[in-house]
Amino acid sequence: MFRHKALWIVLTSVFAVLFIAMIIGTAIANSFKSVIDVYFGVITYKIEKADTTDVSQTEYFKSDYVLEGKTWTGQGAKNGDDAYYDNDALKAADYALGEEVEAEGAALLFNNGALPLAKGNKVSAFSISTTNLCYGGTGSGGVDTKSAPTLSQALTGAGLETNKTLEDRYTALAAETEDGSKKYGRTTKSFFQTGQYRIGEVPWDEVVKDGVSDTFATYGDAAIVVLSRVGGEDNDLPRTNTDFRGTREGAWWSGQLSDPMNISPNDGRDGNFLALSAEEEEMLSGLKALKDEGVIKKVVVLLNTCNPIECDFLTDNRYDVDAAMWIGAVGQTGINAVGDILVGDIVPSGSLPDTFYNDNLATPVMVNFGLTCFDNWETEMSDLYTSSLYNELAADGKTLDDIGADVYTVYEENIYLGYKYTETRYFDKVMNQGNAGDFDYDELVAYPFGAGESYTDFSYSDMTVTADGDQFKVSVKVHNDGSTYSGKETVQIYLNAPYTTYDVQNKVEKAAVRLVGFGKTGVIAPGKDATVTITVDKDTFASYDAFGAKTYILDAGDYLLTAATDAHEAVNNILAYNGKTTANGMTENGDADMVKKALTVAELDTESCSVSDDTGAEITNHFDDADLRIYENGAQADDFDLLSRSDWTGTYPQPLADQSKGKLTFTNQMKKDVSTADPVVIEEDPEAEMPDYGEKNGLTLAMFIGLEYDNPAWGDLLDQMTFDEQDNLSSDAYHHTIAMASIAKPATLDENGPIGLTKSFMGADASKCMAYPSCPVMAATFNTDLIYRMGQQIGLDALHANYQGLYGPGANIHRSPYSGRNFEYYSEDGILSGIICEAETKGIQSKGMYVYSKHFALNDQESGRHGICVFASEQTIRENYLTAFEYSLSKNKGNGHATMTSFNRIGVVWAGAHKGLLTDVLRGEWGFDGFALSDCWTDIADTYNSGNLFGNSAAAVLAGGDALDGKLSTQFTGEFAIDDHYRKSPTFCQALRESTKRMLYVVANSSAMNGLAADDKIVLIMSWWEVALMWIDIVLGVLMVASAVMLVITIVKQRRQQNK
Repeated sequence: MFRHKALWIVLTSVFAVLFIAMIIGTAIANSFKSVIDVYFGVITYKIEKADTTDVSQTEYFKSDYVLEGKTWTGQGAKNGDDAYYDNDALKAADYALGEEVEAEGAALLFNNGALPLAKGNKVSAFSISTTNLCYGGTGSGGVDTKSAPTLSQALTGAGLETNKTLEDRYTALAAETEDGSKKYGRTTKSFFQTGQYRIGEVPWDEVVKDGVSDTFATYGDAAIVVLSRVGGEDNDLPRTNTDFRGTREGAWWSGQLSDPMNISPNDGRDGNFLALSAEEEEMLSGLKALKDEGVIKKVVVLLNTCNPIECDFLTDNRYDVDAAMWIGAVGQTGINAVGDILVGDIVPSGSLPDTFYNDNLATPVMVNFGLTCFDNWETEMSDLYTSSLYNELAADGKTLDDIGADVYTVYEENIYLGYKYTETRYFDKVMNQGNAGDFDYDELVAYPFGAGESYTDFSYSDMTVTADGDQFKVSVKVHNDGSTYSGKETVQIYLNAPYTTYDVQNKVEKAAVRLVGFGKTGVIAPGKDATVTITVDKDTFASYDAFGAKTYILDAGDYLLTAATDAHEAVNNILAYNGKTTANGMTENGDADMVKKALTVAELDTESCSVSDDTGAEITNHFDDADLRIYENGAQADDFDLLSRSDWTGTYPQPLADQSKGKLTFTNQMKKDVSTADPVVIEEDPEAEMPDYGEKNGLTLAMFIGLEYDNPAWGDLLDQMTFDEQDNLSSDAYHHTIAMASIAKPATLDENGPIGLTKSFMGADASKCMAYPSCPVMAATFNTDLIYRMGQQIGLDALHANYQGLYGPGANIHRSPYSGRNFEYYSEDGILSGIICEAETKGIQSKGMYVYSKHFALNDQESGRHGICVFASEQTIRENYLTAFEYSLSKNKGNGHATMTSFNRIGVVWAGAHKGLLTDVLRGEWGFDGFALSDCWTDIADTYNSGNLFGNSAAAVLAGGDALDGKLSTQFTGEFAIDDHYRKSPTFCQALRESTKRMLYVVANSSAMNGLAADDKIVLIMSWWEVALMWIDIVLGVLMVASAVMLVITIVKQRRQQNK
């Protein structure tokens, strides 16, 4: 009997522990229900078809790839219906299009006649990267390319014979381990701040030993050298051994700043990850020696990176390289096109989307790139949170650095980024103006923005410019001067606008040339020509005047357009028009015939461009809080000089460590403006009324397909919803939007981009995903028709895989070569980025997938991105950084349906809650009717126990944001006893209602509605794992109770026996 008692004690205890653990686990799982459902693809609702439904009429967005003989059954958009869609045909089209993008994006930097190679040539491929090409980048935009072709396969497929002995050597070296990690090969710091930046090239003596060098003569027709670099989310690339100011241990961002930047010894000159490593220099020296000995005939370099490597070794050609080509990150199939280019089956036609430098660090951007601590951050940690708004935060021990506001960056370069700096300072040097100093263009610039050679030569003639309302039509005849190769040519149109005394007095800056349009020819045969006509909007002539007119202006003077092959040719054409030659210091003579006067403005025009074409709203300042010359009446303006064309030398940025002016102080006004306190202080609109909730109007979301956003019927649909439903829709949007029975709204699914529908976080079916070449390669095509078709194909991938939203395209620009996510963004230029982004956006959305153009805005570095304070002039923000977003999101251009906001602050206000950005510009000026989603919720939680408290979603809703990329379903009704604060505020409820409307409008016009008719109903069902957990809880509970009962019975029986 004693043994039975012990058994039941043990069982009762075990079952009790398991039961309690399961109850806790079930509660935790239920709190993340939507995330689990999305990740595992769990069906959470069913559709009840009405008797009146004609299923054949519910395929609102159709695939181009349907199995022969199959008809629509209404299921395709709900489960990827493999019995209806032809996924094999889809994948074949994906792969072919990926090659086409790379074929038109790869940019030939120079060629001394070495290319193309003859088919049958025997070649040797050098560098450890030949075993692991750069296919994309890391982080949420990372891609699965395990099945992607290798360089060897691409070369063989193109008809070349490759050195298998050398390949085997590199493969073996890539597999070698030392201290548990790979001895050689490229590594990048991970998304979670672990690991090390390493180029990891193999020492030359390790490559050539054991008889490997004996094969070089046999496979010596060409040495193909691959130089790769990879960047990614959450980290910028290291550039020196002392990158940051104010480094300290224990900071939330300390992982980004330590040891120095975790770069491996010898990898990059003085810690510069984009310079050649010692081993790379040794390899190139070894190849030069082999070429001198006649063992190797040609050396061809492939730059396999989205972060431009310093090219001084190519421009001085110290290693006797014969040809070099930038190929970017090649995506899943792009390397095949590279092979075809090398043998001449494809003639290169790509144009660089960035300026490539001999010295990446010798530009104004790089002087203080990164982040800097406010000079008083340590003292502010103790006294920032003294008001009642911060008491609870202070009680939890939170400080200034916990909200990410202890660091900042200032865009001291002003508008002079990339070619806008190099070409403008060069122009002023030749014109002997602007105190240009001893600027040496050739010393700094290796290959200008827009550059790219061909296997043939093209010439331009017969340029005309014709006014057409608020546009100009620019026509140029392009002639193929060659005799052998047919090819395509990109014609780039640049503007030269007058830079006047008014500009100097009112702090308006002008680039000597700026891209305003482009066009690409079809294939032109030798000796033939084609005429390209390019439309240029008059609005692109305007400059933003933040101090005088406080809107866009047209200065008095002549506005010139030039057609050119790149930015440097463009500025030389303008100089030639002004009578300058190489005798005046030009690097080469320009062509004055390729310059035409498009417009003459008699006097300063502050009206023509001051009203939005999209909405009719007045355009005026909305970013005074980001310009230190205006914010707090310029109290700290003297601490920084923004670069000005009026005095290049006198205003050029100085390293902070060398400045007598010191650094920024976090002021009392900043303390007020940075507030992330919950509950948010709501400024009640006296005209706001409480909306209706829970009405029985009998409407469904399917009834609103195609209905205009401004139709008043939307109000009746919104009246059917409760406050909690609207709350949950807004606050539970991690890679999805939730299903809602009250209005028959289906759930939607989102997946990471931006280089295609990629298999990353949420477990998308890899068989229906595709990684296209990186965004810089897309931009380098300068081909909007091609990128539109690529967008359509991404939309079709989504249709087949049951995804409705794409976290992309990436519309930030390349402020620096070292920005970690440059592979996700197109270019250093806002116009090029914008026009390409617009084409991709339209293509994707044409197939029912809505895009989230990201990261809105000023997310131009990864270092300190969680809450860093970004200061820049309004002109810089608008002309450089918002332009690409405008092309993607504005009503009259891309009409994008969603955007993802950024982690950083604009000034000291989180971008996701910046009213000027989200309400005044995005909606007021651009007419955006879509919804704005925050970036990842794990970093923007309002709960005072959750990480970095730099954002507040209630503040976001009030400022024009709409949804949280997370799961906080009690956000506005939650655990801090602030239920009445939001629920009973007419102003907040109306803002939340408008957010709900925007989200419903987007969903109603997406492929999520495929299969749904107006009278159908949505019925919510329990997830299979919820049912499973419920039954496990029940079984464990029953077993616990049963064991306890048996224990009691045993004890009773034992006592009765003892009493006998």
